[in-house]
Amino acid sequence: MTDLKNLSHELDHQLSGVACSVETLSDIETLLGFTKQKMDDAAHKGEEKFYFHYVHREVRVLQNLLFHTLRELNENYKKARDISDEIFNKVVKNEKTTSSRQAKEVE
Repeated sequence: MTDLKNLSHELDHQLSGVACSVETLSDIETLLGFTKQKMDDAAHKGEEKFYFHYVHREVRVLQNLLFHTLRELNENYKKARDISDEIFNKVVKNEKTTSSRQAKEVE
């Protein structure tokens, strides 16, 4: 039972990492929306060239943040999936063992 408890804590930790990455991705989406709006406003005013360097810097930063966030998300998801599979196997094997014992006792 201690093993399942430890696995549950590990799973909770990995899922917290997934939640953080999802929150960061939501923030990136919001910031990209603001950047798009700034670009649209600049284009409407004919001032695109004045905003190019500012927008270019934002896009570089957001792309880098997106890259690292997705990498973390994929790592956390893989670890969480592995832990989930391990918990499932332990529980199912335990159920099968218990069911087999009960079936033998009935006979």
